[in-house]
Amino acid sequence: MYPPVTAQELGPAHSVDGRSRQQRLYELLRRAILDGRLTEGETLPSTRELADSLKIARNSVIFAYEQLKSEGFLVVNKKVTQIAVFENHPKRSANKNKVATLPRLSKRGQSIYTQAEPIQYYLPFAPGIPDVEHFPFNRWAKCIQYAWKTVGAQHLSYSSSGGEQKLKESITHFLRHNRGLNCSPQQILITGGTQMAIDFCGQVLADPSEKVWIENPGYFFARKSLETSGLSIIPVDIDSQGMLANQALWEKETPRLIFVTPSHQYPLGSVMSLQRRLELLKGAKKYRAWIIEDDYDNEFNYLDTAITPLQELDPTAPVIYLGTFSKSLYPSLKIGYMVLPKWAVDSLAPKYTHLYRQGQGIEQLALARFIESGELDRHIKGAREIYRKRKEVLNRELIKAFNSKASVLGGNAGTHLTLVFNQKIDDKSWAKKANALGIAVKPLSDFYIHPNRVKTFGLVIGYGSTNERMIPQLVRQLKDIVVLNDID
Repeated sequence: MYPPVTAQELGPAHSVDGRSRQQRLYELLRRAILDGRLTEGETLPSTRELADSLKIARNSVIFAYEQLKSEGFLVVNKKVTQIAVFENHPKRSANKNKVATLPRLSKRGQSIYTQAEPIQYYLPFAPGIPDVEHFPFNRWAKCIQYAWKTVGAQHLSYSSSGGEQKLKESITHFLRHNRGLNCSPQQILITGGTQMAIDFCGQVLADPSEKVWIENPGYFFARKSLETSGLSIIPVDIDSQGMLANQALWEKETPRLIFVTPSHQYPLGSVMSLQRRLELLKGAKKYRAWIIEDDYDNEFNYLDTAITPLQELDPTAPVIYLGTFSKSLYPSLKIGYMVLPKWAVDSLAPKYTHLYRQGQGIEQLALARFIESGELDRHIKGAREIYRKRKEVLNRELIKAFNSKASVLGGNAGTHLTLVFNQKIDDKSWAKKANALGIAVKPLSDFYIHPNRVKTFGLVIGYGSTNERMIPQLVRQLKDIVVLNDID
């Protein structure tokens, strides 16, 4: 008879990773049984013998044995402790099958793209990331403190109404003042960000295999969310006036859902013309299709006048308006909202509250206070001027560096520009080399739905979190990568 565990394996007398020595002994014995190193029917040393060999208290061994007996790993026969014999022993099952078979992922799960390396969102030129260095931490902290002073038990539980009423009211006033969108608090549902809203729309507004129009190139995570809902993705081309939806497309690929970013197309930056917006609304009503209007980067609009939301152009149209505070405040806040058509509130709102348990009651109250006090408007106004300067510097440096070889798209709104080259190039390779230098640009080709149907190549370059003093040097580094590899 030999000791099943050595003193070296057991380790020191003090706690390790929060586990006592008797807990570690139990885990070591259990793993040895499951791995087959302690075989079925094998006799273990007595508690006293094992304690002596390990130089630990006998009570520690008793604890481990008793725990294993209670779980069925050990049995006591004639005062002898033995490894139990059980039919579905993992080691024996694996030997029978020789090759362990694992359950497969669903086809939807297999289709979800995962990057080999995590995206470094904090690096310069990362698209879609605001400058958190200029976030008013102290004023936000005061709003959090205020929320805690006014909190009740209901705020620490799940919300059954699709979000805090105070926040809904604040968002209503914010949208009327800043976006010209006339809605009521009853039309608003608070979400855990834009992706939750898109997921809800994909689950509730369309059945599996029904068609959804997606801008091409377009927002990657919207496409994947709708694809995972089992919908058939129909890529729709983009030009300088937005989504190109002609009559032939309506008839051939009649959609159930249409996902658009009309105020600031991502990633090309175009603004949908009024004529296109009116045609899209007319087509959606005629063919009974839902429009998901993602008002991307609406806070940082550099035009003299803001574009009217689709939902405001025709309140009778089937348009669900999406907004978020991830860009105007900070990404990890993960608070967004949906504005439902007034006529659809009674049918959609109860379904949302049954599908999703709303949380973040304190943060929602704090955000309501932040909006009501005017702090959000002041912060957005200040951030808009910072981003405007960065955009101008980046645009100037990109034109200087790449001249006739590329065009710079975007600039009417948001926190990114897109550098589009006049020839087919390996933008994925460029982006990878740039990332290795700590520059987090994204290849434009990644935003296309079908890799073999990419029409334009380039780099999507964010300036939200990049100080303008850094931009000239960063652009020179990009130029070195591009020129050395493909263009000159």
